[in-house]
Amino acid sequence: MPSTARRSGRLRPDAVINELTDLPDDPAQISATGHRNIRMRREGTGNLLAATAALPGARRPFLVQSVAWDLPGGAAVAAAEQERALLEFGGVVLRYGQFYGPGTYWEARCPRRPGSTSTRPRGARWPPSVPRPAG
Repeated sequence: MPSTARRSGRLRPDAVINELTDLPDDPAQISATGHRNIRMRREGTGNLLAATAALPGARRPFLVQSVAWDLPGGAAVAAAEQERALLEFGGVVLRYGQFYGPGTYWEARCPRRPGSTSTRPRGARWPPSVPRPAG
């Protein structure tokens, strides 16, 4: 049993939301580092599913992020495996577009992907006293 599952016995979440990714700060590096995000989809999701299944009591709702566009090669296979595992578990797959706005790959403009979502509420400004996060 993964150590995550052993430690999860102390947790009592109402739900589990998997937003795990391993993306580089520089989007030009996505192709070169894509294997890391594939591993996160496979191993990270598997560990979280095992930990959630090990929780005492009723099964918790489990949500996982996915993408709203076609991925290339191994990334497509990993995403399909992740989604299938979640659905077999009884979970929900959230297929996002790309985020844009402060702290994203698309700070200045909206990406040309379906379902893109702003990280900044309409009309809001980044607070000057709060440091802007990297990538």
